Amino acid sequence: MEKYNFDNEKMSPFTGIELPPELWLKRPRRVIAFKIDNNINARPQSGIQESDAIFEILVEGGMTRFLAFFYDKVSTYLGPIRSARPTDPTIVRPYGGVLVVSGATAGLLPQIRELEVPVLTEQSPPSMFRTSDRSAPHNLYADTELVRKVIDENGMTFNVKATLGDAEQLKELIDEAEGKKIIRDFNFTNLIMKKIYKKFDRIDNKSKISSQPKEKDVIYSSQR
Repeated sequence: MEKYNFDNEKMSPFTGIELPPELWLKRPRRVIAFKIDNNINARPQSGIQESDAIFEILVEGGMTRFLAFFYDKVSTYLGPIRSARPTDPTIVRPYGGVLVVSGATAGLLPQIRELEVPVLTEQSPPSMFRTSDRSAPHNLYADTELVRKVIDENGMTFNVKATLGDAEQLKELIDEAEGKKIIRDFNFTNLIMKKIYKKFDRIDNKSKISSQPKEKDVIYSSQR
């Protein structure tokens, strides 16, 4: 029987796959979780296929949103980014991550921070920007590395880096949480992405996740 040894220095804590040196030599790095829109008006999304891992989470009205985790990987065009929900810290906390959102309902952000999950809300360009080809609130995008720089400059807590073992801790926290049924897909990135693509094909055969931005005029707006 083949033995598997996880190397925390050279492998992804999200997939268990060994990474090329040009990625793991950049560590230590923060884990950053971006809240991504999944409304029909937000499709096709951009950049989520470039994430280290992505979780699909039930929100109100039977709709879902994504949490896209970036640790080793990057995206220069990620979004649309949307607001926080009370279930987010349950998923982000085991990875010691920072939650990036457009905003939140009154009183929610302090509650998330009390759970020791740092939160970054909408920032000015170029780290985060709104586009003119879509209506708010489905038009906020980000460059993950520029957002990482903003987080560092703001001196947010740099928690212990993620390890593969955190996946089991995450599952235990979810089971104990009040919203323990919120996770529809708890799996590694490749399996989740297959389900996402399949779901998109079922809803709209023309929907595809966009990896390349079109020519867009950036607008400045505080709308969520």
